[in-house]
Parts: sequence; C-alpha cells; structure tokens
Amino acid sequence: LEYFFTDIFFTLKRVNFRAYKEIIFQSTRLLLLFLIFVVINYKPNVNYVFLIMIFSSLIALSFSLKKTYSISPELYLRKNNISQEEKKRILHFSVYISLTTISIMFFGGMDTIMLGLLIPDIAAVGFYKAAFILISSIGGFLSFSNVFLSIFVQVKNRNLEKVYNKTFRYLMIIAIPATLGLFSLGNYFIVLIYGY
Repeated sequence: LEYFFTDIFFTLKRVNFRAYKEIIFQSTRLLLLFLIFVVINYKPNVNYVFLIMIFSSLIALSFSLKKTYSISPELYLRKNNISQEEKKRILHFSVYISLTTISIMFFGGMDTIMLGLLIPDIAAVGFYKAAFILISSIGGFLSFSNVFLSIFVQVKNRNLEKVYNKTFRYLMIIAIPATLGLFSLGNYFIVLIYGY
C-alpha cells in the first residue's frame, strides 16, 4: 500500500513528496532502533525489528495518504457511474499487480533458501547474495520506470507508441553496455566492496 500511494506522486509530478516519505520512513526506523536498543536497553530480538518496520511503514503510509489526498482528493471519491466493464478491467489489473508483487516477495528469497539447502558451503550462498544485491542495486539505479510513468500517463494515444519506442531505444543504449560491464567486471566489484 505504501508504495502504491507513493507511485501516485510520480504521476502527479510531486517527486519531492516521495523523497520526504522516504526520509520519514528511514529516520523513523533509525529513531525507533535507537530508542529500543540503546535507550530502553532491550536485548536484540527479531520481533522488535519487525515491529519497527511495521510502525515505520504505517507512519510513511499515513504521510503518503495525507499528501495524495491534499493534492488530488478526487482519487478518494466514490464514483457510481463506473460501468461493469471498467470495474472488471480494474479488478483484473489489481489482481495481476497483487499477484506479481506477492510473487516477487515470495520468490525473491526462495533462491537463497534453495541454495542454502543444496550447497553445503554457506560462503557460496553469501557470495551469491552479495552478487545479487550488487546487481539489484545497480539495476535499481538504472531503473527509470517511475520517472517514465508520469510521462506515459500524459501522452495521448496516438503518440504513446512513438514515445515508448524512443524511450525503449534510449534505455537499451544504457542497459546493454551496463549488463555486459557487470557481467565482465562483477567479480572485481564484489571483491572491491566486500573483500576476499
């Protein structure tokens, strides 16, 4: 829910609110971590980490809800004149997006669990996870999908294919060399960042 509402900031061209949301989320996590483990002197426990994450996410979600409501209150109004076909289309879209998100969350950690079960050397699993995090970080850095979302929303139907093709070509100019570079230099980056 939190990321659903923060993606609306891109569509409404209010990217600064997403930055504020992230600052609130990260600072709340750090503050709660400091309060629980330093000020209150609790022994480290995984349950506290989950509570901190839930509470921080709720605060960030409430900020996102408040800001999206202040920018565009019509998003929260109930519309009675939606046709049955549009309702079905929205439901299908929501179901597929939800399934994709749940699959990514579930299968995102499944590869590490399977490797841990199959490979006796735990260091190899750590090496794999380090490489995966490195690739994901750089991939996230090169991901422009949220930026282009606000552009694609405003393009009229006739020009959408033209704009999409041009965007795809430019992204491939960056993505293909970056992929080849990571493939050939990935080991060196892992040694540089994590050491031998």
